[in-house]
Order: sequence, then structure tokens, then C-alpha cells
Amino acid sequence: MLNWPNLLTLLRILSAPVFLTFLLSDSHASLAVAFFIFAGAITTDLLDGYLARRLDCVTDFGKIMDPLADKVVVVTALISFASLGTVPLWMVLAVVVRELVITGFRAIAGARGIHIYPTTLARWKAAFQMAAIAGILGHPVVARWLGGKWPAALDPLVDGAVTLTLWIAVVLTLFTGLGYLWKNRQVVAGIFIR
Repeated sequence: MLNWPNLLTLLRILSAPVFLTFLLSDSHASLAVAFFIFAGAITTDLLDGYLARRLDCVTDFGKIMDPLADKVVVVTALISFASLGTVPLWMVLAVVVRELVITGFRAIAGARGIHIYPTTLARWKAAFQMAAIAGILGHPVVARWLGGKWPAALDPLVDGAVTLTLWIAVVLTLFTGLGYLWKNRQVVAGIFIR
């Protein structure tokens, strides 16, 4: 069970509280560390899937924990952003509620022998979530590093791009969540009937 892909998945989950600690610390250096931890989480997400396929060591543990690790990192970041006033609370609640509902739904379906695999659109949803978070974290870090060389005129453009990415992420989050429930409505009905 503890192969390289699964270890990377566990590392991603364990990085969430460390990421949170640095993100909520009140210094630019801490924000930079939080950004690099998040970048590491994205990298391990790409790497563990690649290694699992390449080394032919796809496990049931990995199938469950890999998407869960992504959700832990994303939800941790978004809740932190809401507490800091960086992202509107309603957007965070929309994403968190969707992720909790669909994760619970997939777990119940899995316990009944029904496997619900992520769709292509759900993968895009995850990509936009990660890109929005990376943009929110990275913009102030890069601007600070460049100091006077960062053109202030770019700030509105970067902020606009990050906001658009976040909106797309939220729309895809809600759309894919409803899509999972509708496509598997018999399973949903079975949860409430039994």
C-alpha cells in the first residue's frame, strides 16, 4: 500500500496544516513559504498520478486518497482566504459544500460497489481551482520579489485574471457537482430510500 505515489499523496495531506500555518502568519516571508508549499502540493498531485500509471501501482488507497488530498489542500486554502477577506465567503461555501457532498456521495456509492470516476470537466474544475489559488498566493509574492521592477499597471490585469479564474472554478464546481448527482440520481434516490 505504501508505494511512492501513495507516499506523495500522504505528503500532500500532511502539508495542509503546515501550509495553513504559514498562510495565516502575518509576514511576506511566510506568504512566500505558503506559496511554495502549495506549488509543491500541485507538483506532487501531478507526479503521484504519473508514477502510479508508470510504475503500474494503482491502488484502491490511491484512488480514494488522491482526490481527497486535492480537496483537503483546496478547501484549506479557500477557507483561509475567506478568513483573510481575500475571497468572498459565498464562493468558499459553494466550493466547500460541493466538495463535501460529492466526496460523501462517492464514498457511499463506493461502499455499495458503485465507482464514480471523475469526469474531464471535473478535472478542469480542479485545474481552475488550483490556478486561482496559485494566482492569489503568487501575485503578491512575485510583485514583492521584483520590487520596483514590477509594473503597477499589471496589478489590475493580474487581479482580473485571478478573479475570472476563480469565477470559472466556482461555476465548474457547482456544475460538475450537480452533474454527478443528476447522472447518478438512482444512487442518490437509493441513499434516501434505504
